Amino acid sequence: MLITRTPLRVSLLGGGTDLPAVYSRGGGATVGAALAAWIDVAVRPRLEHEPHRFVVACGGYETADCVGAIAHPIVREALRFTQTDEPLEIHSMASVPAGTGLGSSSSFTVGLLHALYARRDQAVTPMQLARDAFCVEAERVGCPIGRQDHAFAALGGLRELRFDADGGVRSRVLSGAGLARLQSSFLLFRLAGTRSAAEVLRRLDLAADHRQEILGRMRDSVSDLVREIEDGCSLARIGEMLHRGWILKRELGASTPEVDAAYALAREHGALGGKLLGAGQTGTLLLVAPVERAPALRRALAGQGELRFAIDPVGSRVLLRAP
Repeated sequence: MLITRTPLRVSLLGGGTDLPAVYSRGGGATVGAALAAWIDVAVRPRLEHEPHRFVVACGGYETADCVGAIAHPIVREALRFTQTDEPLEIHSMASVPAGTGLGSSSSFTVGLLHALYARRDQAVTPMQLARDAFCVEAERVGCPIGRQDHAFAALGGLRELRFDADGGVRSRVLSGAGLARLQSSFLLFRLAGTRSAAEVLRRLDLAADHRQEILGRMRDSVSDLVREIEDGCSLARIGEMLHRGWILKRELGASTPEVDAAYALAREHGALGGKLLGAGQTGTLLLVAPVERAPALRRALAGQGELRFAIDPVGSRVLLRAP
C-alpha cells in the first residue's frame, strides 16, 4: 500500500496566462500557493485471487481487466504514461469536492503519478512531476488547462511562476517578514454550485486580441504583487491589486451575477480585494481583509462554506508506504 498527499492550490494573480494559447504568444506569470487541503491517492497491488485486474474508486467506482478499458481518463492515461500494467487498486480522497476552483483534478493527477513512480522507486523531481502531470491531463486527456495547478501541487509553498513561450516553467519561492500577517489576512469561502473548469475554458476564445490584451495586463501585474509581498506586505496595496485583477477577470466573462453579489457584499463588510479561484462562474472566493474585519465578513457570508486558509510548504509527498 502506498499513499501520496498532494495539496490543492490558490492563485492570487496571473491565472489564465499559464495556458499554452497565452504563454506561447509572450510568456505568462502567476503568483499563488499550495493550500493546506489535499488530495490523497492510495495505490495497492491486486491479489492473485481477486477478480478484475483494476479497481478504480476516484470520484466513482469501476473495475476493468485492462488499462484501455478504464473509463476514468486521468487514471487510464497516467497508467499508460508510466507504462504501468500490473493489477492495481486505486482510491482517492479529497478535502473538498471537485469543481470548487482549487485545482483538484491537477492535484489528483500529480498525486497519482507520484504514487505510481514511488511504487517502483523511480526518483522524479517536483518540477518533472509537474511537467508529467500537465502532459497527462492536458496533452493526453485533452483538458484545456494551464500549467500552474500542477506546479503549485508538486512544489508547494507560496511562489511566483514564470511560463516561457516554449512551455518551460521557472519557479521562485516568495519570502518576506510580513508573510505570516498576510497569511492570517486571507479568507476562503466556497460559493454554491460546482462547474467543470474545462468546459468554462473551452468556451473562451483566448486567441481574440482583446482577451490577449487583458491577459497581458494580468501577467504584467504579477511583478508588482511579488515586490509588495517581499518588500512591504501592505494589505491595502495587495487588496487593491487583487481588486484590479478581479475587474480584469470579469472582463473575460469569468463571473456571474451571483458571484458579483457575493464579492460586493464582502467589500461592503471589510474585504480589501479578492479573487475568484478557478476558471470562473463559481468556485471559491479568496478575500484579503484586516484580521479585525474577519468576524463581520464571516457573518455577512454565513451562507457560504468557509475553508481554512493555510499554505502547505511541502507539495506532493509520500504519506505512507507499507508492505
